[in-house]
Amino acid sequence: MQAPAGKSCVMAAISGRQIDLSAFCEEDVCLLDVSHALSLQCRAGGHFERFYSVAQHCLNCEAEAWERGLSPTVRLACLLHDAGEAYLSDLIRPVKALLPDYAELERRIDAVVFSAFGLEGLTPAEWELVRRIDDAMLYYEFLALRHDVKIFDTAPEVCRLPDTGEQPPEAVRRRFDGLCRHLLWQADVSPHKIHRVTRGGPRGNTPSEALGEGPSLAGREQERAAESLCGPRM
Repeated sequence: MQAPAGKSCVMAAISGRQIDLSAFCEEDVCLLDVSHALSLQCRAGGHFERFYSVAQHCLNCEAEAWERGLSPTVRLACLLHDAGEAYLSDLIRPVKALLPDYAELERRIDAVVFSAFGLEGLTPAEWELVRRIDDAMLYYEFLALRHDVKIFDTAPEVCRLPDTGEQPPEAVRRRFDGLCRHLLWQADVSPHKIHRVTRGGPRGNTPSEALGEGPSLAGREQERAAESLCGPRM
């Protein structure tokens, strides 16, 4: 699909939505667009030794939150903390530091995305937990994927090391999509919001024929129950 003529701020999302970023709203937010885009974006601006996606990073953040016994809402926030990058791309921190105006755009897009997924009620203390987990995963990701870079002087404490093994983007997308659907219900997000972000294309059609549905989380929860008895895998 082509973006409307003369609309340079309109993006054509994978769901088929034509999104005007200058008037971005909750109706524009779609789980498919988030999971698909993040599974194809490489962390660190591509300056890792091999491909490692934003979506895989988000899955690692959520897994750390689960290991810490945090609530489904905080786990959902960990999974979706970079969801705005599906619409803005993953700018590395040094670039953001050079673009002070970008910070306001990022805050605006993030606020819409978080509200669309029912996260508008998170407290500053809960967001601080998310930030700390994000930073901890960043530290260990660089240790695993850039052996010459140490992000912080002191290693953050974690319950588990991130899984930085190379994984197919489509498999990561499916895991992200399935886990998000599961956590939306676990976090008691309103059915209206869940329907809106998971309904697929612009006319409510589900894009399963093109990209497939997310997997059941039953096996994942059983695996985690086993880990609680045997200890997490590193």
